[in-house]
Amino acid sequence: MAEVYMDKDAVNGIAEGFDTAGDVLKAVNMSLEAAIQLMNSTAFVGAVGGAAIQQYLSMVQPRVERLSATCTEMSEDLRQAVALREQAEQAGDSI
Repeated sequence: MAEVYMDKDAVNGIAEGFDTAGDVLKAVNMSLEAAIQLMNSTAFVGAVGGAAIQQYLSMVQPRVERLSATCTEMSEDLRQAVALREQAEQAGDSI
């Protein structure tokens, strides 16, 4: 039977990267929401320009939000994989 190996430090590093990306995307999402609200409440660029910018940002914002959630989920999944691998190793050592 082939041996299964996991470089736990590398996987945890990848999880950290996804965690950081998720945090950055959350901040971007909040900025987009603020910009959308600004476009809704002011005639900052003029009626037509403001509406176009608001519409564009409204299309981008949900995608950024989903990507942020995906990055956070990937981070959690990777951390759980490392934890389960460690549990399996400990269970195998105790047999």
